[in-house]
Amino acid sequence: MKLGHYRGFSQSIRDPKLRGPVELNINSIDPPEPDKSRSSFSGSLTMGSMLPLSVAGKVDANGIFKFQGRGDAGGVAITGKWQDLTRGGALVLATYKFTPTTGPIDQGKVDVLLGFQVPPPEPTRHRTSPAPGAGRSRAVCP
Repeated sequence: MKLGHYRGFSQSIRDPKLRGPVELNINSIDPPEPDKSRSSFSGSLTMGSMLPLSVAGKVDANGIFKFQGRGDAGGVAITGKWQDLTRGGALVLATYKFTPTTGPIDQGKVDVLLGFQVPPPEPTRHRTSPAPGAGRSRAVCP
């Protein structure tokens, strides 16, 4: 798991019309546990118009994670796969179960992406004019 601000979307399995933006902020990662090779992490999660939920969970060496969160809107449990990408990016594909303080339980999927770092600019290459006569061929007659 990487520190950072992940952005993406969620979609309900119960009602596919229930979908919207997701923001996952991972602001703390502990080193792996010596005997289990799992790291703990914490942060916040916002799904749709819900207020942020405080979340905490664990990720193993293969990127499999579980976390739970609580907030004024209710509680959420998320399970999924975290994948390291190039240039600082990361992809999270997961499923959620949201238990609101009032109303029906919702389940669905969450896909979020941690932004990539912009690579350094390519060096500027200056074009030079060929030397006079360069690149020309002459026919030589005996």
